[in-house]
Amino acid sequence: MKLLPCNFIILKFRMRNFSPVNLPSWQGLYIGEKMNEITTDKNLVAYCGLYCGACPRYLKGKCAGCRENEKLTWCKIRSCNMENSYHNCADCSLMAFEDCKLNHNAMSKFFALVFGSDRDACIARIKEAGADTFAGEMAELGSHTIKRKR
Repeated sequence: MKLLPCNFIILKFRMRNFSPVNLPSWQGLYIGEKMNEITTDKNLVAYCGLYCGACPRYLKGKCAGCRENEKLTWCKIRSCNMENSYHNCADCSLMAFEDCKLNHNAMSKFFALVFGSDRDACIARIKEAGADTFAGEMAELGSHTIKRKR
């Protein structure tokens, strides 16, 4: 097989980037990077319904999770839950989750788009099964969210 100059460049690029150190995996994690184990812990269920215990940033030690991260003062969902002493939005008695403006604002929609998350489904599952069961299911799946259906 005769390689044209453009094929050689593509082949060289593929060979150079194919090594255990540079082999990309899910969401920017790399093989060999130190990671914590995914565990089941209801305290790692974020106020909004995501599961911090399976989040790549949490697993790499770059985030303490929603409950422990004092830098998250900008998060209105977290503030609301803390003010009302809720474990998460599934405990809210003020209004139906679907009607909550905090969970359906521009920032929440942005995060849902970036993570492909369906927080409505997460909160519904927590209401149905409880935070302990939800944490176990997310840990078993290795996912920080129930994915949105496309």
